Amino acid sequence: MQSSVRWMAATVVLGLVWSGASAPPANAQFFARMANPKVEVTMTHPPGFPLHVERAAVIPEKGDDCAAEFAAAVSERFVDNGVELVDRQNLDAMFEEMDFGLSGRIDPSSAVALGKMLGPSALVTVDVQRCAVEEKSLRKTLRNFKGEAYTQYISRTEGWFKGTIRVTDLATGRIFKTKTVEAGEREEKRGNDGPPEFPGKFAVKDAMLRKAITQVHQMFFPWTERRELYFFNDKECGLKAAYGLMKIGEIDAAAKQSEENLEQCKTADVKPKFLARAYYNLGMTRFLQSRFEEALDLLKTAFGIDGGNIISESIAECRRAQSLAAEMAELDDGGSFEVAAKESGGQDGGTASGTQDQGAKKMLTAKIDGGHSGAGDTIAARLERLKALLDQGLISKEEYEAKRQEILKDL
Repeated sequence: MQSSVRWMAATVVLGLVWSGASAPPANAQFFARMANPKVEVTMTHPPGFPLHVERAAVIPEKGDDCAAEFAAAVSERFVDNGVELVDRQNLDAMFEEMDFGLSGRIDPSSAVALGKMLGPSALVTVDVQRCAVEEKSLRKTLRNFKGEAYTQYISRTEGWFKGTIRVTDLATGRIFKTKTVEAGEREEKRGNDGPPEFPGKFAVKDAMLRKAITQVHQMFFPWTERRELYFFNDKECGLKAAYGLMKIGEIDAAAKQSEENLEQCKTADVKPKFLARAYYNLGMTRFLQSRFEEALDLLKTAFGIDGGNIISESIAECRRAQSLAAEMAELDDGGSFEVAAKESGGQDGGTASGTQDQGAKKMLTAKIDGGHSGAGDTIAARLERLKALLDQGLISKEEYEAKRQEILKDL
């Protein structure tokens, strides 16, 4: 069965520092940024983890209320984005019977065995290191328009969150990625006649956790944002026409218009900066069309004619996007998370896959036969657990029949 965790192509947002040939003077760079027009576009970004998760088990590493609340919010976000979640009750029972606890720190062979029972899936472990909301009373001495001093009272409610998201591929038992999530929230009220009441702790905690969940969403799922990008609108060579199309979001039409603008600039007697801008505009439309090689050629030509931070930043960004797109396409051709893990420095998959059947068989036998609950289970109890596994889709019909015959032999 194909792994449920697959790589996707990725791009990153614009806004890098200067890197390249010598830059124009700082004051020229500043005025260029102030004077040049921008267009607002919707940019869709891929997940920070270049994965596509179809089925997952989400567990908190610690049992406190905040960890459970955060894990529940992560689970809800997964469900909202079409991810099938392993039933938590069944997962807890499985971990308890196999004596794993709920830490998620299971060895690779056990993870592979768990994956054999659950099917292709990712184990997402949530570890919360800090989750606190505090109230603080502050005061400031200020002066009014007459210069008279007075006291301003501040009632502040602050929240801090820090947690870790760890993703384990249950097909190989490897930890693919670990990422720290940090979020904070502050609300305050001010008064001159005495300390006002504190903002509610619940509202602050809720806002803090929403920020943390937004970060988790951006790890696992595509997300969009509105961005302002530089795009030239000079009258020379008709650049303004392409700018107008970009303003209304017609990127393909803007690209076609930019092609015409560039040809016009090549034959017209214009200053080098306008020719560079024609190359730049067309390069940016190619970038937004994910035609990175063409975009790079055009942007580098623009920089060679009339360089600057605006162009150099776009070149650096386009290079990264092109590199990521090529890498993701290559990994996606491999068709499985195991290929991606190997490329990202994981261990060779032979050991994990070699122990998969043996580990899964051991876990399956232990779960059906009572695990660590003792050898006194009745035949009826073992058959009941076996049927439950079949009903939950955790074992195939063939595995069910084979194990059923094995249990009935004990009669």
